[in-house]
Amino acid sequence: MTSPRSVLVTSCAEGLGQRIAVTAAAAGWEVFATMPDASRSRGLRQALREAGADATVLEMDTHDDGSVKRAVGIALEGTGDRLHAVVNVPGDTPLGFFEDLTDAQLRETLDGVLFGAMSVTRAVLPTMRRRRSGHVVNISSHAALTPSPTLSALAAATWALEGWSEALALEVAPFEVDVSVLQPSLEASLITPSRRRPDSAYRRLADRAEPRVRGAARYEVSPEDEVADAVLHVLGEHSPRLRVPVGRQARSATWRRRLLPFREIVRSAAEATGLGKAAPESGADRKWRRSLSR
Repeated sequence: MTSPRSVLVTSCAEGLGQRIAVTAAAAGWEVFATMPDASRSRGLRQALREAGADATVLEMDTHDDGSVKRAVGIALEGTGDRLHAVVNVPGDTPLGFFEDLTDAQLRETLDGVLFGAMSVTRAVLPTMRRRRSGHVVNISSHAALTPSPTLSALAAATWALEGWSEALALEVAPFEVDVSVLQPSLEASLITPSRRRPDSAYRRLADRAEPRVRGAARYEVSPEDEVADAVLHVLGEHSPRLRVPVGRQARSATWRRRLLPFREIVRSAAEATGLGKAAPESGADRKWRRSLSR
């Protein structure tokens, strides 16, 4: 009998990571569900029972290289060094204007989105390379596609994640290891209160923009089930795509990014969030406008 395909999923205590782990387990995958504190696994175990599935829960703090190596080592031992895939799910991201966020909050965002994914991927790649088989799936965000006030930290982290993923895909392709980036629409976590300094110069702008961003998050968010299904779909593809937008808003943003001058994208984002001033027009924008007037 063929052994089930195996996947390690990060950030499974709640939210998207938990949903991906449960969906994969219910589909017959051998799942290693990780979280920084295994005592928080009650919700995951309940969801697995309801789905008639099972998973191995591992304690793994992606900020700690030793913790990552231990958890990945257990997963590799449990699969006979045949871990098929890893899904890097980011942690929570603070909402707020850049100047209102502390250095610690910015570094936490980069750790949760970028450096954690790098640490886990570095731990699994040697075995995948030797087997000449494997798939790294990184969860990015629609914030990498559309500029938005209050999302500058997330945009920085996801742009970095996507740039790294592009280069990584080239580096590991000769070893037949795949890399994919999923870009869900706005995260449900963005409805949480924003971070503001007591003397913030952006208070009035934040009061205007943040309700609209949170409203868009409620309306445009890619449901966790939709993202989890997209993960399983891309894991099952023979020639997986590098980028996979998930949700109507993310797909729309992808096409807008390809077809429209950046000034138009910024203008639309400024209007949607109640901020007035768009970016200065570039030479490419002026050329585009002249082409329309002919």
